[in-house]
Amino acid sequence: FAAFISIASVFGICAWIADKKRMPLLHDKALGIFECILIFFLSAIALVVLIILDYQTLWIVLLAGLALLFSFILVRTKDFEHTQRLVLPLGLAIISILFLFWLPSIFPVQVPIEVTPNYEISSDIVSNSLEEHSVFFGTGPGTFMFKYHGPELNQTAFWNTRFDRAATYIQTLLAGTGLFGLIAWGLFFLAIVGVSFLHIVKKRLEKDWLMSFAFFIPWMMTSLLFFLYSANLTLLFSFFLFAGLLGALCLEKEMVISLKKDARLRFLFSAKFVVASVFFVFLIFVTSQRYFAEASFAKAVRLDRQGADIQEVLDEL
Repeated sequence: FAAFISIASVFGICAWIADKKRMPLLHDKALGIFECILIFFLSAIALVVLIILDYQTLWIVLLAGLALLFSFILVRTKDFEHTQRLVLPLGLAIISILFLFWLPSIFPVQVPIEVTPNYEISSDIVSNSLEEHSVFFGTGPGTFMFKYHGPELNQTAFWNTRFDRAATYIQTLLAGTGLFGLIAWGLFFLAIVGVSFLHIVKKRLEKDWLMSFAFFIPWMMTSLLFFLYSANLTLLFSFFLFAGLLGALCLEKEMVISLKKDARLRFLFSAKFVVASVFFVFLIFVTSQRYFAEASFAKAVRLDRQGADIQEVLDEL
């Protein structure tokens, strides 16, 4: 949550700083004022959450995003009308540096602890997995919890814990998909970085690069996070959402495919739609069976704890 809200707040700050009358990124009048209030509120909430957690990785990701923001502004200073708005990201940067290196958390709040293998144990698990199986393809996505871990973890209280991910998303990706998945991910990352960076730096017209600037920085923060922390569906969705928006903005030519002109394409499209529909219905059926089975099992456990008749428990099982 802290990672997501930090990325969202920097995205709002980028849009607020780059907003101008000739190329508005925010709305006008009352709605625009409301959006500015939301950006300030979001930044304050993000700062409070980060201070409560006081987690080094989150401070680094936030500082990296703000540093990238300042770098682009230095390169294209004349294109930003409201330089006084830099007070907000500058204040966040100063507070982040203070809490990263010197200040402890000032909020006496106890939050649940996330338990994951550290970088060293995760690296050992990944290397053992690749040596025993396929270096190029790994063991498959979602199989990290079944991997062997070394004796270091057995000497802790978590010797019997099944971890479903490594310390970082990149390590989890490498163990599950091997070098093939890592190379594919790297090529995708480099392609978006190269196209977006050139689009922001080289384009002269504001309508061509200003929106890309607002999308590129939060996307880079998400990418950096994957090298320092694990990922969930929300962060992965954010990564591909910003990547898709950047790709749409940086695409020079549109590609139009008409199904009306080719009967074979219409047939293939219809056939794929039918197959996908059947598969979707089958998936719902199988998932529903598993869901009802889990619900019945949970009900049996509750009945057993309540001291119900054994036959009633067995019926649910």
